[in-house]
Amino acid sequence: DHMVFLEDGKTAVPASNVQVGDRLLLLNNKLPEEVRGIEKVRRHSGVYAPFTYSGKLIVNDVTASSYIAFQNSNSLTLSLNSGSNTTTKVTTPFSWFWIAHSFTFPHRFWCSISQCNAEEYTAAGVTKWVDAPYRFTVWLLDQHPLILFLVFLPLVFVLLLLSILDFLVFTQQQNYLGFALITIITAICVVRRYIRINVIK
Repeated sequence: DHMVFLEDGKTAVPASNVQVGDRLLLLNNKLPEEVRGIEKVRRHSGVYAPFTYSGKLIVNDVTASSYIAFQNSNSLTLSLNSGSNTTTKVTTPFSWFWIAHSFTFPHRFWCSISQCNAEEYTAAGVTKWVDAPYRFTVWLLDQHPLILFLVFLPLVFVLLLLSILDFLVFTQQQNYLGFALITIITAICVVRRYIRINVIK
């Protein structure tokens, strides 16, 4: 389910969760528009799912996300069995937009320096950068909450690192400091690996 942004410009909610009375962020930060009614539309095949550097795009003057929510909520939600056949839902502070945007940083960074001319797609038209992680996430969300927690915990640290790198590289226009930092970190990693290989030999 793709997401749309509420008037604060930071909260992305699944489009199916939008309710009458919600105020949506419009193109060019115009005054937010209040939702007055909701209609169901029939889905057709042949749509596009573009990825943008900001993770945002404009659809019918409404600011939407190019990412999807894997659950019917703004954030990752864990279902924990609390005994007596009752389930407790725990909402984490990690929004689906933040998870997806942090995760796609390497792809967006690569495209910023290489133009993504050699992008490959599956038969369904999904970029291969996204296909395997998408299938993994669907599988992971179907697992026991303990497995989900144990896998997601280290992922949070990776996503935090990617989020910081994203801030350094893409937040400000012409942010050469961020680019320089990425280059230095990469060079250090390559040199350390080279030294380690030579020591082993």
